[in-house]
Amino acid sequence: MVQNVVSIIIPVYNAEKYLRRCLDSVFRQTYNKLEIILVDDGSTDGSAKICDEYAENDSRIKVIHKTNEGVSSARNEGLKIANGEYIAFIDADDYIKEDMFEYLTVLMENNSAQIAICNYCEYTGSKIHNKNIIEEKNLVLSNNDALPMIFTSLTFACWNKMFKAELFQNEFFRTDISMGEDLDIVFRLFLKSKRICIGNEIKYFYSRENLKSSTKQVFNENKLSVFKMLAGISEYANSIKNETLYSLILFSKICHAVDFLKQIIKSGCNNKKIVLDLQRIVRENILFFLKSKRAFGDKLFALSVFVNFDLTKSVCKVAEPIYRMLRK
Repeated sequence: MVQNVVSIIIPVYNAEKYLRRCLDSVFRQTYNKLEIILVDDGSTDGSAKICDEYAENDSRIKVIHKTNEGVSSARNEGLKIANGEYIAFIDADDYIKEDMFEYLTVLMENNSAQIAICNYCEYTGSKIHNKNIIEEKNLVLSNNDALPMIFTSLTFACWNKMFKAELFQNEFFRTDISMGEDLDIVFRLFLKSKRICIGNEIKYFYSRENLKSSTKQVFNENKLSVFKMLAGISEYANSIKNETLYSLILFSKICHAVDFLKQIIKSGCNNKKIVLDLQRIVRENILFFLKSKRAFGDKLFALSVFVNFDLTKSVCKVAEPIYRMLRK
């Protein structure tokens, strides 16, 4: 098999504790034809120094140092200089199996696909949780069949996937949203693809160790930009009259509203307009949510928010210390 270059883009921000593990897993790849692009997004720890150190020892590495503007901006800078026939992304606190890119390349080329995807697992310290997308050996889908899977079994993240570089023509990560940027770009790339191949082997290890990660349960107003992203995808689902896709987007919308209200209670945010807007989303879709497969506790919380948010907030503040005490 003739090896095409895989451009691997790794955004780096204050990942000193995990970065060497990530980079070593890339260097151990059985697939050798790699272009490794490290984008230091204004790190204030030793991450930038580690990037330069590895670049000195491997000619396949390119390093970009930039001011801190977020993960989307960092990935876009990597895309601007990527020369590979394939594009892949890795988060700096994660790591990959030594044959990940050999596996994805074979999947893509044997199935004439534009996107190849592998199973992954989440780990926290010594605990590992498999997140199987499929059980079959592999699955080849059209984009229409694959799109609903983004909201169900198929992770919407960009990091367990490899893309044909041609898909990124005129496509970049949105920098006007701070949550849901992965889903947004994956959705757009799926639309441009004719065939998507999913393999069942676990090749990517997603870290939940980094408590400073922006994906953790801390509320800030920037997260509300996810609704802007979902609105755009919802318009597309309506335009093609895809009821299944539209329902999944609606479910994602109310799930985010419920989760944000939980985070608001924990963080002590007092912005009444935000609370009312999120409460409205819950109220408009409460029956839909109660019929879903979401956990009973989440349904109970949504129902209490539907009735009275202030009362829910008071009950949660009283119940939280009791819950913590019982867990000891």
